[in-house]
Amino acid sequence: MRMTKHALQGLYDSSIAYGMKKALISQHRKNTMTTRIKELEKENNELSEKCEELEALGTELEQRYKEEDEKLMSDHLLKK
Repeated sequence: MRMTKHALQGLYDSSIAYGMKKALISQHRKNTMTTRIKELEKENNELSEKCEELEALGTELEQRYKEEDEKLMSDHLLKK
C-alpha cells in the first residue's frame, strides 16, 4: 500500500512538472508571437506611409507631365 501511494505521488508530481513545463513554453511562445505581431504592425504602418508618399509623388509627377505637355502643345500650336 505504501509503495502504491508513493508511486502515485511520484506520478502526480511528474504530471504537475510536465504541465508546468508546457505552460511555461506556451507563455514564452505567446510572448514571442505578441512581440512579432507588434513588429509586423509597425513595419506595416511604415510601409503604408511610404506607399502613400510614393502615390502622392506619382500624382504630382503626372500633373507636372500633363502641364508640361499642355505647354509644349500650346507653344507648338502658336508657332504654326
